[in-house]
Amino acid sequence: MHCWCVLLVVVVSGGFGAAFQDLQQHHVQRLKKKLLAGLGFNNQPDISKMNVSREEYERMYRVYLQSVEMQRLQEEDEEAQQALPQTFHSIQNEPSSAPNSMNGVLSHDVDSWWLYFPVHRELDSSRELDTAVVRVFVQQHRHRPRRKAVPLVLRVFQLLPDGEQLMLDERRLDPAGGDRWVQLDAVRAVDTWLDEPDSNLGLKIQCKGCRLNGADIDTQEKPPNSLDGAVLNVLTSPFASSHARQKRAAWEPMSDRRTQCKNTKNKCCRHSMEVVFKDFEDFQYVVQPAKYDAGVCRGRCPASYNPSSHHALIQGLLWRKDRSRAPRPCCTPHKLKSLQMLVLDPKDHTKLMVVDFKDMEVVNCACS
Repeated sequence: MHCWCVLLVVVVSGGFGAAFQDLQQHHVQRLKKKLLAGLGFNNQPDISKMNVSREEYERMYRVYLQSVEMQRLQEEDEEAQQALPQTFHSIQNEPSSAPNSMNGVLSHDVDSWWLYFPVHRELDSSRELDTAVVRVFVQQHRHRPRRKAVPLVLRVFQLLPDGEQLMLDERRLDPAGGDRWVQLDAVRAVDTWLDEPDSNLGLKIQCKGCRLNGADIDTQEKPPNSLDGAVLNVLTSPFASSHARQKRAAWEPMSDRRTQCKNTKNKCCRHSMEVVFKDFEDFQYVVQPAKYDAGVCRGRCPASYNPSSHHALIQGLLWRKDRSRAPRPCCTPHKLKSLQMLVLDPKDHTKLMVVDFKDMEVVNCACS
């Protein structure tokens, strides 16, 4: 069972990995079906049909965070006790709160809109940034021009002080998809704004093909607590060891609290193995976590080293006595934990759901 779980996380993390490239396509499909079955799904959610309202998105984000916190409290190991809670932030588009010097920062060109989110007012710079997405509502007008439909391409750009624009994310939409909420990654811009507040010139949303298809984006500034209009959703967590903000790397594994490898001289131990779900087309329906440390077990298993059970000790003794009668103990997960996931509901593309995905993270390793 443990070996199958290692196979599962390697498949997710390594894009099926070099070891699986020679598998026939139907074998790959079988592995995908097992992953979906682990989530309790019969079919993979269709991300192209995703249309989750702001109210549903924010409600389920809080349900997800409550599930993560409940799991943390229920776990008995040291890592769980030291884990720190995350916080969800919903920041509304407020062009009126932008500095006066920013007026006219973006001329309203065709198919482009300017957004400004007062990150400095809403976020504490002592907190670590986990994820940040800008969500906009694409409206499909009933009377669109009579012409052949063209693809909709939605892009988000960070406006830079030197007048340049940095593209952060892109999403292609079905022009016949109707009204829908669309989210785009903005973590790079928010991370920069936390380090350099004066560099916040806002974001540019570009929708190629919108006007040709009779579509528009609702970016108007709304009253407080309105569920309409553009919004920036951010997930943060406090730094474990310092209140001073540090420059965030592209991704850093969690602190060494789960029998990570150190001074083992290549013996069996737990190595980090990152999984970034958005890097894989088949996992675009995963809203949270954006990434996590799945862990992987590697290393030698000398006689009597870190046995997983008395059976492992007996197996090791038997292997030393007669190698034809038993295999040498190998490094495998000794304890795994489930992963709380916020995903698109495969039965209703306007809803999100929280799933407890079993045996997704290696806690520690042993020889078995």
